[in-house]
Amino acid sequence: MRGIGFCLLAALLSLALAACGPGDPTVSNGPPGVVPPERQEITQVGPGGVARLELPLEPGCLNPYLRECEGAAALSGVILESPLAVVGDGRYRPYLMESLPSFESGTLSENPFTVTYRLRSGVRWSDGEPLTSGDAAWTYRQARELGDGLAPPYAGWSELERVETPDARTVRLTFSAPRSDWRTLLTAPILPRHVYEGRDLGELPLSEGLLGSGPFVLEERTPEGMWLVRNENYWADEELPLLDGLEIRFGGPAAGALAAGQADFGVLGSRRAGEVEVMGDVQTAPAAAAVEQLLFDTGRLSDPRLRRAVAHAIDREALARKTGGLEVANGLFPPGMSRYHAPAWEEYAHDPALARRLARAAGAAGSLEIIYPAGDERLQEMAGGVARDLEAAGISARVRGVPARELALKMLPGAFDLALLRFEARRDGSLALHAPYSRSEALGESLRELDVGRRARLVREAQEEMAEELAVLPLVVRRDVLAWSNALYGPRPETPVQSVLWNVREWGFYR
Repeated sequence: MRGIGFCLLAALLSLALAACGPGDPTVSNGPPGVVPPERQEITQVGPGGVARLELPLEPGCLNPYLRECEGAAALSGVILESPLAVVGDGRYRPYLMESLPSFESGTLSENPFTVTYRLRSGVRWSDGEPLTSGDAAWTYRQARELGDGLAPPYAGWSELERVETPDARTVRLTFSAPRSDWRTLLTAPILPRHVYEGRDLGELPLSEGLLGSGPFVLEERTPEGMWLVRNENYWADEELPLLDGLEIRFGGPAAGALAAGQADFGVLGSRRAGEVEVMGDVQTAPAAAAVEQLLFDTGRLSDPRLRRAVAHAIDREALARKTGGLEVANGLFPPGMSRYHAPAWEEYAHDPALARRLARAAGAAGSLEIIYPAGDERLQEMAGGVARDLEAAGISARVRGVPARELALKMLPGAFDLALLRFEARRDGSLALHAPYSRSEALGESLRELDVGRRARLVREAQEEMAEELAVLPLVVRRDVLAWSNALYGPRPETPVQSVLWNVREWGFYR
């Protein structure tokens, strides 16, 4: 009977989810659930089985707090869990916490900026020990000490001033200044103090022997992938997780694996989707849109004429056509996120003659290196196209894929020329990723503004300022495709690729 009772509960929860409007940054304060397609008979989902997953990029290590562990956040909800999860359509949802903090409930305050949350009852680690506010306090204090070593999404932890734990389930965080991205900070996982106390978080890659509160336990990690087994001590429900285990491989041909019946779930580029859509036993759905962008370092590219030369040299419309992008991106947020969208880069039309003149006026800069995450075929193709456009305008360029563990370190200001990245916009409108590379005053103010309307205005202003200084150039809107076997229940459309496994504890096979 394991799994049937849960699925009926999930169906009831789906009715509550449908009532949430598109502007709401949360989904629900209830336990996370999924909404199956209407045509599926959810009571047929049963326990057992091992799901084979194909994910785009292998993380360099598994500690999502560390800059060098780029990509580790994609495993959120699998081994480690966090107070908040990023779910379908990029919304935030309580996971380990009971409910989302708010000014109305008194769990948010602005002066000083304080966030208070309460952990769910009965949460425990995979070794059976209880997860308490003491674990959260230890984790956050350790994160604060990482400083520049923090992964970019979690850089705000460096402003943590104080952690209080009034009881075993209550956590009160006080920051030195307001943080509009406080929700994103709480998507960082809690780590077990009783296992890691006395050790420096900065020296814990967590690649082996990782203990968490999630539905699965890491059994083996090899160059080929990861093998995980069911956490028999999982706290949420005795029926969860439904699956017995996961086999995760990274960077492989997901479309081919799905077509050959060698995978149950994969993330595909939009052009590859057609390879599996013709199959009767595979279904597809869009992932959340992202913006592929070219980030400028202001070291060798300190001359604004050279930055403008680069921008006008790139034929963004051709790149969108050739690489399967939906459209040219003239803002850092997809057009669907109208609250934050600002088409501030429209002036940088393809003009190789102007690019050549600007580059000559700026003087020789040597060969510019374009780096991108190694293993991302889409970005590799895009980087090659950018390099060819630059060469055609007389700007020497070379391309290099950088492994995930090196990429974040290579991204420190002054350490690179141009970086091609995908930006998955969050509903809090945070541009924290861009802050180290831009002098935009509005950007800095937006990171402090708690009012949604005023923050949206500042985010739009920040994009105007960033377009003027050319700290970054949006290239194309990217929408990957999620594909999975009709035998598998659970994947949700419009989920950001970086949190695609947020509800994997509820995935199961139809019987």
